Amino acid sequence: MKERKVSLSQFLLEEEGANSTHNECQRQLQLQPHSLSSSSVLSNLLWMPIHQLQDKRGLVGVPIRKHFSPGIWCNGVIINVKAKSKKSKKRGILKYCTIRYYHNNNLLVEKEQEDLRIDETLDLWIIAYEMFHIPPAIRTTLSTPTLFQHYNHHHTNDPKTSAAPYTLNQFLQLLAYTEQVHGGATMEDMESSRLIQIKPHSTATEVYGRMLPHAMDKILRHYFCLKPTDSVVDIGHGIGNSCLQAAYTIGCKARGIECDKARNAVAQILARRLQDAVHTHQTRDGMTFTPGSVLFRHGNLQDLEHQEFLSTDLTHIFFDNWNGVFSGERGNAKNLERYVAAWFAAAPEGTVMCTVSPLRAALGCLPLAEALKIRQQRNLALTTHEEMNLASYYTVADFELGTLASVYNFGGDEKGKTQVRCYRYVRTRQNRSMAVFLCNNPLCDKAKRGIPIEAIQLEESPDGKQGAVIGACECRVSDRVLRRKRKRKEKFEL
Repeated sequence: MKERKVSLSQFLLEEEGANSTHNECQRQLQLQPHSLSSSSVLSNLLWMPIHQLQDKRGLVGVPIRKHFSPGIWCNGVIINVKAKSKKSKKRGILKYCTIRYYHNNNLLVEKEQEDLRIDETLDLWIIAYEMFHIPPAIRTTLSTPTLFQHYNHHHTNDPKTSAAPYTLNQFLQLLAYTEQVHGGATMEDMESSRLIQIKPHSTATEVYGRMLPHAMDKILRHYFCLKPTDSVVDIGHGIGNSCLQAAYTIGCKARGIECDKARNAVAQILARRLQDAVHTHQTRDGMTFTPGSVLFRHGNLQDLEHQEFLSTDLTHIFFDNWNGVFSGERGNAKNLERYVAAWFAAAPEGTVMCTVSPLRAALGCLPLAEALKIRQQRNLALTTHEEMNLASYYTVADFELGTLASVYNFGGDEKGKTQVRCYRYVRTRQNRSMAVFLCNNPLCDKAKRGIPIEAIQLEESPDGKQGAVIGACECRVSDRVLRRKRKRKEKFEL
């Protein structure tokens, strides 16, 4: 499927700064007191879609930072805006800007310039400059960063072991290097900026949070048991740190889908800059390891148009649904979980999914072991092994991941009372083209006869598009309803 073009139109903060110009943003950045931290500077920037400015000539003097090839990023400045007419009737007259690039000593080069179309792509290069450029006066260090040498675990420069993936500590050093060499903005700076943290029309409970690297490493290695041949998808990838960690420390393929355009754009910039550091290791140190491919896409999981992108070679799914706060701008965690559950049901047998809040209500049925036990208690027992496998399409186990403060960057849980658990779901083998489960209502004819129910059905999503959700029995009596009735009966008898 063809990749969509990155649009940064949501970089405009609707409540504030809608009438500000880009040059005013630059002026505010330059006039910040030297005592301010880089985090304060970024959090006060006003972002807007450059290609939607009415006065295109307001772009003159705007800085740009463009990625040309691995290891090559060039700073430049817009010196002119002009129109070019195209022969195609559909395209008509297009606006272009002339970019003149700098030498390393910040002197303009007369000959090195090019014309770029004023569109979402230009937005990306302008934001790339501002997002990572911290003025020298307020940077914590002015020293030139150096990239560590990529040796193996035994600190020997043996070519046979240079194909080993990065360790977690090496990956963190790689991130730190890219942050320093591209302007000094740290991961915390990016996360605290208005661009990432505050969203128009967001719910009161929605915040942006990042799972810390050591907690993510625990999931990747111990609960996912990832191998370089695997492929993992992150639902709601944010600025892309989880996907990048999997690709660089395991070597597997990683993909992510994110409903917020700004976070997705920053993830793409971060991925490009990490590739630059890898290129240095490969050319300077002779490293033969190549990280797994990383692909980020802006979109909603509910839309069927993303099905091929998400499902190709799928082996693992990560869904960070802690406390419902990562449900996206729609604020409908329950609906989103229904789509995640359906996608998991449609995944190949053996697919592993990890979440940080249980999905039982959204999965439509009980896990296999519990479903078989319930059926036996209700005289709905199954006889053959094949029939038993039809009772549910998944198994589940939960593990302790750690305290909130040790798992998330927004923890603040100094006493460590709040524990975060990881729920590991596995698609079971049913020898069918589509996942199914059995109804456990003792009054339902299908439950008595053991007729399977298809786990997936199509439903119209809130934006009018069709999406897949978990199916239900015609009797419309779920295990949750039966459990609630039994509890009321037991309470009445007491």
